[in-house]
Amino acid sequence: MLNKTPDSDFIKLEFKMQEKNYVGIDLGKKSMEIVRIKSDDSIVRFNCKTDLTGRQRLIKWLKPNDIIGLEAGNLAFLLAKQIDQELNIKPVVLNPGDLYQIFSSLKKTDKEDCLKIARLLKRNPIEELPIVRIPDAFEEKARFLISEQGYWTKMKVKSMNRLHSLFVNAGITTVTKKDIKNKSVKKDQFESLNEYTKESANRLLESIIFSEDSLKEIEKNIKILIREKKEKAEIILSVDGIGIITCLAILGYIGDGSRFSKARQVSYFTGLVPRVDQSGQKSKECKTIKRGCVQLKRTMIQCAWSLVRSSRNSDLKTKFEQLCLRKGKKKAIVAIARKMIELVYVLLKKGELYKFMPEKRLKYKLAYYKI
Repeated sequence: MLNKTPDSDFIKLEFKMQEKNYVGIDLGKKSMEIVRIKSDDSIVRFNCKTDLTGRQRLIKWLKPNDIIGLEAGNLAFLLAKQIDQELNIKPVVLNPGDLYQIFSSLKKTDKEDCLKIARLLKRNPIEELPIVRIPDAFEEKARFLISEQGYWTKMKVKSMNRLHSLFVNAGITTVTKKDIKNKSVKKDQFESLNEYTKESANRLLESIIFSEDSLKEIEKNIKILIREKKEKAEIILSVDGIGIITCLAILGYIGDGSRFSKARQVSYFTGLVPRVDQSGQKSKECKTIKRGCVQLKRTMIQCAWSLVRSSRNSDLKTKFEQLCLRKGKKKAIVAIARKMIELVYVLLKKGELYKFMPEKRLKYKLAYYKI
């Protein structure tokens, strides 16, 4: 009988370390399902809560040779960062919009979804998967502020529309949305409302004022955050029509543009490309794709409207007028927004200011935003 040598034990240990396990995590709001596919194709399941105690249990359960995958979501980035910090393993965060085998499946459960993620990691090279980059601290702050700004803007518009409808229902048609926005509604117009309608109108007016105050505070924080990326902010703001809100959205979601290989990828990421419906020799361009960064798409379209409505002449404004004749205003403005985001991407890659922006105007713009 042969005795085991230290060398043979070392070889076995090294072989075990080289074995790869594939771990799929399906995150819910309160719980998560985890599965590990071992090198011998055996399956081990685990589940825990998504709170701090549950995440610590998961980290203890994970192994150094695990390749971990999870869908992007509310808690995905938080969990991915915690795993990276404590285990020095970088999880693969996947874009759920491109995981057809999950959302198009007839059997869709948490246990089944995490198993499909683990099998996807095992069958495909990581570089071929639809990976979502984990945002850094600056990008997290920027995205949060842009999301909050969008929320309070919607709240303000909803309250204004509701208040306007109260006046219309009461037969006071002289009050316009512009009057409500500029707070030029007179006291006698409020007095002519019914008792219960007047109370509702006062609450809505308070809501509008609170939304405006919140937006002012958010704008201050946006200015402070933009100063951290002053050089890139100057490049973005050198494009006419772009203000600080869109500037921060670009910095938060696109950064320096290094993770994109071409301008069309940025347009696709933003959701400003049309869906193509082709059959045989017929090809039809439909509405813009539903996927994409909602906040960036929203702000870019607002910037495009700001550009074409300004009194200053530009090539993009001329292009908009030409497109309007063929495609109409709605499609034309999306096309201009796409050209603007692609232009910003090219400028960021080159590290250059937009040459058609007058130096005097750019200085005024930066001074106005206190950058």
